[in-house]
Amino acid sequence: MKHFLFSLLLLGGALPACAGGPKTYGEAQNDLGWLSHDAAAYRKVMTKAIKEQASNLEVMNRLTKTKIKVEEMIQRDNAVKACKAVEYGLTAATLGAGGIALATEAGVSVLAKEGMKRAGKYIGKGVLTEAGKEAAGVPGYSDAVKAGTFVFNKVDENELSGQLSKDNIDVLLKAKNLLEDESDGRTLREKLPELRQMVFDMQDKLDKTAVEIKAADQNIQNVLGQAAPLLALAAKLKEEEKKSGEKAADLAKKTQPAGLVNTEISKPAAVPPPAAGPKDTPQEARLKMQAAIDKYVAGLRSGINAEQKAAEAAWASVTKPETSGTRYFVADEIEDLFASLTNLEDSLGGTRTYGNMQSVEQSADAMARRIGKLRAQLESQRSDIRSRIEPIMTNLSGYAAQWRSVYNTYKPQGYYVSEPDNVKGMTAWTTYYENPLKYAEGYLKATDGLEARFRGVQNNAAGQKDAIYTEASELMASYLAKAQAFKDYKPQVTGQLEKITAAAAKKNEVLNALPNDFVNEFAYDGKYDLKDLEAKVAAARPAFSELSKLYAGGTVLAQDLAARAAELSRLASSPLRDEAGYIAYSAENKAHKAAMAAILKRSEEYSSYSLSADGWYDGSETAANLMFGAEEALKYLKGQSDKLAAAYGKAATGVKANAARDLTYLETLDAVKYGEEMQKLFEPSQRAEEEKNAIIGEVKKAALFGSPGLLERTGFWTVQAGAKRDELEKATAAFWGSAKGKALSEARRVKELGDAQNKRDPGLAIVKKMYEDFAKAYESRNAARVMSFISDSWSAGDGTAASDLDEQFRNIFRVYDEITVAITGLNIVNDGPGRYTAAYDMDIRSRIYKKNIKREEKSSVYEHVAVEGGAARITKTESGGYWDIK
Repeated sequence: MKHFLFSLLLLGGALPACAGGPKTYGEAQNDLGWLSHDAAAYRKVMTKAIKEQASNLEVMNRLTKTKIKVEEMIQRDNAVKACKAVEYGLTAATLGAGGIALATEAGVSVLAKEGMKRAGKYIGKGVLTEAGKEAAGVPGYSDAVKAGTFVFNKVDENELSGQLSKDNIDVLLKAKNLLEDESDGRTLREKLPELRQMVFDMQDKLDKTAVEIKAADQNIQNVLGQAAPLLALAAKLKEEEKKSGEKAADLAKKTQPAGLVNTEISKPAAVPPPAAGPKDTPQEARLKMQAAIDKYVAGLRSGINAEQKAAEAAWASVTKPETSGTRYFVADEIEDLFASLTNLEDSLGGTRTYGNMQSVEQSADAMARRIGKLRAQLESQRSDIRSRIEPIMTNLSGYAAQWRSVYNTYKPQGYYVSEPDNVKGMTAWTTYYENPLKYAEGYLKATDGLEARFRGVQNNAAGQKDAIYTEASELMASYLAKAQAFKDYKPQVTGQLEKITAAAAKKNEVLNALPNDFVNEFAYDGKYDLKDLEAKVAAARPAFSELSKLYAGGTVLAQDLAARAAELSRLASSPLRDEAGYIAYSAENKAHKAAMAAILKRSEEYSSYSLSADGWYDGSETAANLMFGAEEALKYLKGQSDKLAAAYGKAATGVKANAARDLTYLETLDAVKYGEEMQKLFEPSQRAEEEKNAIIGEVKKAALFGSPGLLERTGFWTVQAGAKRDELEKATAAFWGSAKGKALSEARRVKELGDAQNKRDPGLAIVKKMYEDFAKAYESRNAARVMSFISDSWSAGDGTAASDLDEQFRNIFRVYDEITVAITGLNIVNDGPGRYTAAYDMDIRSRIYKKNIKREEKSSVYEHVAVEGGAARITKTESGGYWDIK
C-alpha cells in the first residue's frame, strides 16, 4: 500500500497553545446564588466551545499545511506516484487543555481570530484559568470566588482535555483517503479543489464556533457586570442589617416594662393604741406602746410573707417558654438571632449545593418556628403576669407602705421600728414580675418582623434547592442515555488496539529504567555524579520520541471511543452527580429523595463497567511522566547540589573571616566560655552541616518521578558538593595550622594547666577571685566592701595600719566621682597551708567632674594573703600601694 507524506501533515502533532434590586441582604445573597447558577451554565458552554475550537484549529492547521505541500508538489510537477512515504499509521495527537492555537495563526478569518482571542482569557498553561476577573474590575471578586458565589475558578484539566471530535477525525480521514487513493486516476492538481473546499468548510466551522465563544464570553462578562453592583449592594445591606441588629439588641436592652406597680405609695399606719392602766407610769405606758408597735409590724411582715408565698404559687401557673435557651439577658439573645440570620443569608450566596441549601432551609425554618413559638408564649406569659402576679405586687406595696408609715411615725419618737422591706428587692418582684416582663417586652419589640425574614431565607434556599434537584435530574438522565450507548459501541473497536500495545512494551523498557538509574547513582556503590544521569536521560529521548509516534497511531483508533468515555466520565464525576447521591440518601423532600433514588438505582448497572478500551492502553502520559520526570528530577538535583556547594562555600568564607579576627581574648576564658566562643567561631561549619542535613532530608522526601521518597534509602550527595566540603575542611585545618591557631592552642594549654593547678590548690582560685572582687569594690567606691578584703592586722611597708587604710579609702571615695581599677600580671605563690604571696601591677584612674581633674596612678604591688574559711584577706603589703591617690 502506498501512503503519502500528506498523511503526516494532516494527522501530525497539535498546534502550540496560547495563553429591580434586592431589599435585604438575604435577597442579595439569593440573587448572587442564582448568578452562580448562570455562571456555571455559561462556563459549561464556553468550555465546550473552546474544546471544539481547539479541535477545529488542529484540523485546520493540518489541512492548511497539507494544501501548501500539495501546491508545492504541483509547482514541481511531481506525479502522484512519485510521492511516497514510509507507512507508520494515522497520527492524531490528543488535545491538551491548551490545545487552542494562537489567534495570529495564518489562514484563519478575522472572526475566528477574535473568537480565539476571547477564548484565550480562559486558557492558562495546562488548565482553565479564572475568567478575566482583573479585566472585569469587579469589587471583591476574589472574595466572591472563595465564597463560592461564582464558578469561574480553575476547571479540572479533565474537563477541557480530550481528543479530536469524531466529525473532525472523519474530515482528516477523508483528506487522507483523497490523497492516497489512486484508483480513480486523478492527479494532485485535479484533487486540489476538493482539498481547498475542505479548508473553506473548516473555516466556516471555525467562524461558527468563534461566534459561540464570543457569545459565552459576553454572557460571562454580563454576569460579572451584574455581580459588581450586586456585591456592593450586598455589602451595604449587610452593614445596614448589622446596624439594625445592633439597634434592635440595644432597644431590647433598654426596654422597660410599662405600667409596673408603684411601690412608693403612701398608706397611713394604724397601730392600735394599748389600754392604759390608771396607775401606769410613763415608763410602763411606753413599754405597752412599743409592744403594740412590734405586734403591728409583725402583722405587716406576716402579710408580706403571705403575699410572697402567693406570688410563688401564682408563678407556678404562669405560662413559661418551653425553649431551654431562654435567657433574661434579652440583648444577647437578639444579637445571636441577628447573627444567625446573617450567617444563613451568607450561606445563600455561598457553596451552591443541595445539602447546603437544605441545611439553610431547615435552619431558617427552625429559627422562624422558634421565634414564632417563643413570641406566642411570651405574649401569654406577659398576660398571665399582669393578671396573676401584678395584684400580689399591689398588695405587697400596700404592706410595705404601712410599714414605712410606722417607721416614719414612731422611729422619731424613740421607739424601735425595724427597717421596712424593699419590695423591689424581693424575689417575688424581680423573678416573678419585673424581669420576666422586661424580657418578654424586649424580645417582642426586637423580634417584630424577624420571623418573616427567616421565612424569606427559607423560601430562597428552597428555590435554589429545587433548581439543583432539577439540574441533577437532567444530568442523570443524560448520563443513563450515554452510558447505554457507550456499552453498545465499545466492543466494536477495542480489539484492534492490542497489537499496538504489545509493540509499545519494548520501547518502554528504556524509560521504565530511569527511576532505578537515579536510585543506583546515589546507592552505596554509586558514582554520585550528575553527569552520568545526564547521559542516561539523553539516551532515553530517542526511545521516547519513537514511543510517542507509536502511541499516536493507536490513539487515532481509540479517539472516538475515548471521547465518548471522557464525556461519560465527566458526567459521572460532575458535582451534580454527587448532588444526585446526596439527594437520594439525605434529602428531606420525600419526592426528591424517591425520584433520585430510582434514577441512581438504574445507573448502578454502569458503575462497574470499564470505560477503558480493552486491549489498549495509551501509555503516552506514563512515558511523558518518566521522560519529563527524569528531566525535572535531574534539574532539581542539580539545584540541590548547587545549594550544598553554596552552603559549604559560604561556610568556608565565614570560617576564614572569623579566624581573621583578633582571638587573643579566647586565651583567658574559662572552659565553658571558651567552648561557647569556639562554637561561634566555627558556627558557619555547623550551619553548613545543618543546611546539608536539611537539603538531604528534603531530597529524601522529594517526589521524583511522582514518587515521594524515591531517594529515601540511598540519600543524596554529589562530587560537586564534596569538593566544596573539602574546601571548608581545608580552611579549618589552615586556621589551626597557622601561627594564630597554634598560639591559641598553646595559650589554652597553659590556661588548662593553670586551671588544673587551681583544682589541686583551691586557695589559688579563692585568692584570684578575691582580687577580682577587690577591684570591683574599689571601682564602686565602697570603702566597707574594700576593707572586707583587708585583714584587721594588716600593715604596710610604710607603716600604714588597717585603721589608717579605712580612713584613706573613705577620703579617696568621697573626693573622686569616678574610679576605674585594672589589675594585671597577677602571680600567686603558695607559701604554705592557707598562706600565699601575690604580685601584680595595679592601674588606678580617677576623675573629679566639677574640676575636670583626671589622675592615673600605677603601682607594682607585692603582698601576703591568708585564706581561712573559704575567704581570702590581704594580711600585709610589702611594697606598692592602692590607697594613696593624690
